[in-house]
Amino acid sequence: MERVAEPDGRVVHAKLTLGNFSLSLSEEASEWGWLSPMSLRGSTVLIQLEFENCDTVAEKMIVEKAEVVVPIKDRPYGKREGCIRDPFGHFWILSQQVAG
Repeated sequence: MERVAEPDGRVVHAKLTLGNFSLSLSEEASEWGWLSPMSLRGSTVLIQLEFENCDTVAEKMIVEKAEVVVPIKDRPYGKREGCIRDPFGHFWILSQQVAG
């Protein structure tokens, strides 16, 4: 993970790398027109990612102040998944295929 913050602590760039894939997020910067899901009273984006073990990813996110919106559990459609909201307000669906 790459993280860049202003002197006041505001995160202006956080790059997450997952294998060959990377994604960048930032805190709200209203003066630049970047509004957070909290200001909008909801997220305009739902990020869905599949992992070999989504529980491990969720645990790491929770340690970093994310919160559980929908608990991760086995679903009747063959996936184990749930929804986590990160500290910036973005929603993440974490899932994995369930053998069966």
